[in-house]
Amino acid sequence: MIGMKALANGGFFGGSQHGRHGSNPKVVPNRVSVSEAVRFVWSLPVSTLVTGPDNAEQMQEKIDIAREFTGMEDDERQKLIEKVEDMAGTTVEFYKA
Repeated sequence: MIGMKALANGGFFGGSQHGRHGSNPKVVPNRVSVSEAVRFVWSLPVSTLVTGPDNAEQMQEKIDIAREFTGMEDDERQKLIEKVEDMAGTTVEFYKA
């Protein structure tokens, strides 16, 4: 199984909105870190996660997350879901419309 759009095409962190890159409002401010989002997906039964970086800094960040990876237990994943469940829908996941 391949995981894609774990960071909502950058929309989690202000990177893009409806396919446009730039300085957009962060959709999930102060709720979820890049590390938490990536670890969440890597803790699921996926063989690959596609999270295209926009620059070398983002690539290095993901390399560091991979090197230090520890899986999330079910209770930790559930707590993360609860932190953002009120945002479910097309605001974050516009690409699923």
